[in-house]
Parts: sequence; structure tokens; C-alpha cells
Amino acid sequence: MKKIVKRREPAELREHRKRGGEYDDAQGQSRWKDRLREALLAEQGHLCCYCMQTISPDASKIEHFRCQENHQELALRYDNLLAACLGGQGSPGHLQHCDTAKANRDISIDPTANPELHVRYTSDGKVRSDDPSVHHDLTEVLRLNAPNLVRARKQVIDSLVHELSVRLGARGTWKTADIDTWLRRWKAREDDRFLPFAQLGVFFLEKWRRRGD
Repeated sequence: MKKIVKRREPAELREHRKRGGEYDDAQGQSRWKDRLREALLAEQGHLCCYCMQTISPDASKIEHFRCQENHQELALRYDNLLAACLGGQGSPGHLQHCDTAKANRDISIDPTANPELHVRYTSDGKVRSDDPSVHHDLTEVLRLNAPNLVRARKQVIDSLVHELSVRLGARGTWKTADIDTWLRRWKAREDDRFLPFAQLGVFFLEKWRRRGD
């Protein structure tokens, strides 16, 4: 999970709220919701707010961090709105993840409040936390260890190790300056997009940098 820095809300959302509109209003829905989705994708670098897979306007959903059912007063609050992947929508329950699995439950880990301080990754592609409540949110509510996500993260880790080995030599010979160059790449946007699973790459690069291997 990568920290999301919220930007200024789109004018179309603000105007819709001023008119007394509701989230599920049909009138003018296409324009303001399309603009909202574009704004959320842009500020997140086109990554899902939870799993960090790449998302697009046609393959994403607008997520209410605090669900509408329990927090109707936040339904049009921009700081409560995020963009999420489809999360295996329509698949069996054990294959669902992110907002689709979360449904109407509240979670303690907030993508806008330095989540990387609480999230760790293992070399086999799994996500975990030393905080029991956060670990429960990640694994039981958001189901970020769904099989397809674990496989995708493992592939990213293996590809990163392979590419570093080809360019920098065997592990144990990687220099701090070289790792810093890769860190800048994984932290940066290109054409306003982050690399898929960006914080995963940052996590391991920073780990290898600290160990000097």
C-alpha cells in the first residue's frame, strides 16, 4: 500500500455537492463522476489505493474509504474518496480483494496516512503487518494475499532482483549509489503514472540498501 497525497477536489464534485446532489444522483452523473474518477486516478498515479495494481478509467471503481452505508455524511467528501481496482468482482469470495472484499466494513489502515509505516512484504510476495489490527485489515478484510496478488508481487520481486543482478552484478556487490538510482525510479512518476506495485519495489530496495547487499 502506498501513501496517497490528496489534491484539490475537482470543481464538478464541488458544484454537485453545492447543488445538494447525492452520490447516486442520476442527473448529471456521468460528467461529475467521470471527472472525479479522472482526478482520483491522476493523484494515485493510476494505482489501486489498496493493492497497487495499475488501474484505468474502464477498470476501476470509486471507493468510499468510510463506507456510504455507515457514513452517509462522507459520501461526497473528496478526502473520503479513492480509486480502487475491480478486486475480482464477480469471482468466488476467496478470490475477491480490495474494495470488493472490504464491502461495508471499516478498516484502521488509511491509504492517505503513511500506510507504508505499517505494511511489510515477504520475498514470496505476501503482505503482512506487525500490528495485529492492521494485519487483520490487510489479510482478512482487504484480502491482499489473494492468490493472484501474491503471484503478481512475487513476479515483481523476482524481476527486480534479476534486473539488478544483470546490471549491477551479484547481490552483495550492489552499491548504495546504484540502489539510490533505482529507488528514484520506483518512487517517481513517468507520464503521471507510478510503476505497478510501486511501494513493493521501494520496500525491497530500501531493505537491500540498509543491509548493503
